[in-house]
Amino acid sequence: DRPGGGRGGAVPAARRVAACADVARRVAAARAVQAERLRPHGLRTNAELTSSLLSGPLRSAASVMAGLEREMERGALTARGMHRVLRVAWTLADLEARDGPTADDVDTALHFRASSLA
Repeated sequence: DRPGGGRGGAVPAARRVAACADVARRVAAARAVQAERLRPHGLRTNAELTSSLLSGPLRSAASVMAGLEREMERGALTARGMHRVLRVAWTLADLEARDGPTADDVDTALHFRASSLA
């Protein structure tokens, strides 16, 4: 077994470079989408999203919010935490070139949050 590669060796350098280039393109495209969507609000990135935008013009559908609302009802998530999760969910949607977060994006963002708090 080799470090980082398991049996059969490491990933060839050309594939690693191509994968990195693909990630860089996706991130650049996501940032461009964010900047365009947020320009009317004087913002550039999802990290700058305010709670009033997340609960107003950029409010997600009830089906997307259901998991967050359950976590809040359980007392496992504060309003501040919900907004942080939504910012990450918007970023996940942007990376996948979607118009807005899905319930899966929210679930993934909740998982990231839980992992960071553990």
